[in-house]
Amino acid sequence: MLTGPSHGQIRLFVNTMSNDIASGKPMNLSGDFTDARALRAPNAIWGALRARGISMIQTDQPLRLVQYLRSADRTSAADP
Repeated sequence: MLTGPSHGQIRLFVNTMSNDIASGKPMNLSGDFTDARALRAPNAIWGALRARGISMIQTDQPLRLVQYLRSADRTSAADP
């Protein structure tokens, strides 16, 4: 989590959803950081967002994101 000089802790939010909720049409709200790409390369997308201090990710793939986060946390806990 990032910290700011006058606001304490700052939370950053990114929407990686690849499709509009209402219409199902493709959309791109976060550049290359999309669910479609995260399914192929989760560390390159979700991992990169975490490394940049993003603390909240809105996704169409919540179960896959949780699986990735748990796996990434286990891996980092095992590193010396």
